[in-house]
Amino acid sequence: MKSVRNLLFFLFIGLFLDTVAYIPPIINASLVNNKGEFQAALTYGTAGAEQYFAYNIDSELFVYFSSSFTIDTVYNGGDKRKHMFFEGGFGYCTTAGNWVFSMGGSYGFGQFYNYYSNLITSSIYDYDNAYLSANNHKFSIQADIGLKKPFMELIFSNRFAVGHFSSNDSRYKIKNSTISFFEPGVTLKAGPGKVKFMTQFRLGLPLNRLNSDMSYGAISIGLVLHLGKTKEE
Repeated sequence: MKSVRNLLFFLFIGLFLDTVAYIPPIINASLVNNKGEFQAALTYGTAGAEQYFAYNIDSELFVYFSSSFTIDTVYNGGDKRKHMFFEGGFGYCTTAGNWVFSMGGSYGFGQFYNYYSNLITSSIYDYDNAYLSANNHKFSIQADIGLKKPFMELIFSNRFAVGHFSSNDSRYKIKNSTISFFEPGVTLKAGPGKVKFMTQFRLGLPLNRLNSDMSYGAISIGLVLHLGKTKEE
């Protein structure tokens, strides 16, 4: 029971953390299920500026690319966070009426930099005025189910990821650590025509490590562009 309370506590504060070692990146929720169909999403949120691009190459097969980054974001007390993350993958999808099911895998890599102006100790470092950086490599598998109509899409995603964090800085306690994450999410796209409003909420729950230096949730809001004819049209 105590572990459940700790998880709920870290989940709550994780949505509002200023500087963190890991934020779950945007989930590819394209559901491109027709040959030649293309989708591009441009969003901004608690994880910074994020984008994904997906293209269906052969009716049931698709490829995608996504990115996430912030540049010298300054927070309270002079703390700063900067990160960049790039991910690419492929998947398979099938359709039953207005429902689309997809599965896929991906590989991503990136770096994050955190500057802490006045923090004595932490679960990932223990120096004041620390400017720390680390590399991140991540493998993911993902399954989605979505309701897809010309004016609206509602997608539920489950992503399982294994990330490896490495740093040459001896102050990092996550130095050369491998952490598994369960990352469920829900995405809503709505609007007439080829350009729709999009919002996504996702969690990043570590399965073998629990600390408050990882953001356990992220919210993105933006627009999605849809090109090519869908099976629902």
